Amino acid sequence: MVRKRVIVLANSIKRGGRCVAGREVLNVRGRAQIGSWVRPVTAVGSGELYPVHYQLSDGGFAAVRDVVDIPLEKHCNEPGQPENWQLTDDKAWRKVEPVPLSYVVRLTETPPDLWLEPHEKTDRISPAAQQGRNPQHSFALIEPRDLRFLLSNEYDESRRGEHPRMQAMFRYRGVDYSMNVTDPLLAERYEWQYPRTNERPVEKTLPCGDNCCLCISLTPPFRGYHYKVVATVFELR
Repeated sequence: MVRKRVIVLANSIKRGGRCVAGREVLNVRGRAQIGSWVRPVTAVGSGELYPVHYQLSDGGFAAVRDVVDIPLEKHCNEPGQPENWQLTDDKAWRKVEPVPLSYVVRLTETPPDLWLEPHEKTDRISPAAQQGRNPQHSFALIEPRDLRFLLSNEYDESRRGEHPRMQAMFRYRGVDYSMNVTDPLLAERYEWQYPRTNERPVEKTLPCGDNCCLCISLTPPFRGYHYKVVATVFELR
């Protein structure tokens, strides 16, 4: 078993559970340095976590911007998701401290693109194309431009009911992206503002405008693609 100290940058919705991930905090000669992304996963479903997995030793639960010590079993060597580590789920996580929102800005990244693949929509990438990218990564913390959200309601045959959908639309390095949002706090804020089925989508913007950061994540392969989702929206006031 190993323990990794991680700044949590995502605690997002994932198939009924959660995807919790963040950047490792390394101790280099007595000084803290920021390392690679870490995504704890379980053997359940697609690796999603449930509250029992990310419960803290003090009885609370790991939240975005918490620095936590996470017990891990081994690196998963997962194609397309090199950040995955198998979670040791019989050991509680330990909270060290929270970090201020201003610190998140220091962690933003500037990849050349967000997993673009020729002739594909901007919300997905095939496993073959993802595995061919160098360096491999399935997370990015970026600063968007022209950010807005589209709320819609669609009838889902498999669920036999309405399925609310939130999409983030933004520009990054001259490219327009559109991808689903899995940030539970943002979903809760807009819970009662979705249109009814067959009504026109509703567009929303944040009070802070583009003064924000987005944590973007790739899902595990689903129906032939890794899908890109906005896992966390950090509003910088």
